[in-house]
Amino acid sequence: MILVLLVAVLVAGCSGRPSEAPPAPAVAAPDLGDRLAVIHERHLPNIELVTHEGRSVRFYDDLVKGKVVAINFMFATCRAACPASTQHLVEVQKSLGERAGRDVTFLSISLDPEHDTPEVLRGYAEAHGAGPGWYFLTGKRD
Repeated sequence: MILVLLVAVLVAGCSGRPSEAPPAPAVAAPDLGDRLAVIHERHLPNIELVTHEGRSVRFYDDLVKGKVVAINFMFATCRAACPASTQHLVEVQKSLGERAGRDVTFLSISLDPEHDTPEVLRGYAEAHGAGPGWYFLTGKRD
């Protein structure tokens, strides 16, 4: 499929006439206003978590409310999908440049809180090159 797309692009680029694609229609995002805040308050837990820096935070109030967030679930001893998922987020964070941490917050939540202490998560974050504005979180199993 990629080869077909690549060939189609090359052939179109080699034609003698300029291509003029119609402009994409403008689509406005719906204004959800206060309704979005109510949805978040009702459906997102405000549980206490601990960051890889050892700081206690509330999930909704401190990390999510009023922010754009990218959230993934991981555990430090995972050898399958977790490292790849974390690496993809590292690439996203790098591509955002200065906006990472300012406009977009990254949250990695441990699925193994008994093993993933703040110290373990700090080592995981450093090993994967996570930058500012990315919080690796652990908590209690319940």
